[in-house]
Amino acid sequence: MLGQVSGGRSGLCFLIPGQFVVVFCLSAVLVAEAQAARSKVVSEVHCFREGHKGNLVFLHGMSNRFSLIQESSSFKTIGKIAKKLKVCAAAPRSALTCSGGKKLCWNMYRKKEKVQRLLQAVTKASSHCLNPAKPVIYIGFSNGGYLVNKWAQWCLLKAPDALVSIGAAGSLPGGVTKGGHCSTLHLMASRQEMVFEQARAYFQNFQQRIGNIVFKTYRGGHRVPYMELKALLGQLIEPDNSQ
Repeated sequence: MLGQVSGGRSGLCFLIPGQFVVVFCLSAVLVAEAQAARSKVVSEVHCFREGHKGNLVFLHGMSNRFSLIQESSSFKTIGKIAKKLKVCAAAPRSALTCSGGKKLCWNMYRKKEKVQRLLQAVTKASSHCLNPAKPVIYIGFSNGGYLVNKWAQWCLLKAPDALVSIGAAGSLPGGVTKGGHCSTLHLMASRQEMVFEQARAYFQNFQQRIGNIVFKTYRGGHRVPYMELKALLGQLIEPDNSQ
C-alpha cells in the first residue's frame, strides 16, 4: 500500500515500498488531500479542488506494490486535468482485495445489487470532494474500468452524469438494462495494449444490445492518457466550449 509520508497544505507525499524507495508527492499546486473514508469499500479519498465547473471521480486499476508507481502517475494525471478544466476531482482507493488478498481491486460482483452498493459507497466516500450542484463523470481505469462498464450495463447512472472506461474490455453477459436516460459510456482503449481487440468487440456488442456507447482510441499502451482524456472530459463538461 501507499505509505503516507507527509501531508497538509504544503503537499501530500507517499512512500512506495519495494526494492527501491520511491516518494511520490501530490504538490500544493494540485491541492491534493487524503482523507480517511470510514467504509468497507473505500480506504481513503484524494481530493483535487481546482474549480466548480464539474466533478470527476477516478477509480484506479488493480493495485499491488509493483503497480503503485502507475497508480500514483494516474492520480497525478487526474489532478492535472482537474486543474486545467477547473473542476473538482476525487480519487478513492479501494479497501477491497482480490487474488487471495494480495491486491487491492474493485470487486467484479455478478449481482446487480452488489454492484449498485459499490456505486453508492464510492459516491458517498467521494462526496466531500465534489460540487453537489454539478453532474459527476466517473472514470475507471483497467480494473476500475470494468466496474464502470457494469454500472453502464445496468443503467445505474442517469444523464447528465457520464461514464468513462479506460483500458477495460468487458463484461456484457448477464445483466443488461436499457433505459431512455442512461448515462453514456465512453470506452477508451489504446491500440498498443493487449485488450484492444477485446475492447473493440465489447464496444460492438454493447452498441448492439444497449446503444449508449462511444469508442475512442489513444496511443501509448496501458495508461491514463492525459491529452485524450482531457479533451474528452472538456467536451463532456462544457459541450459548447470544449478544450
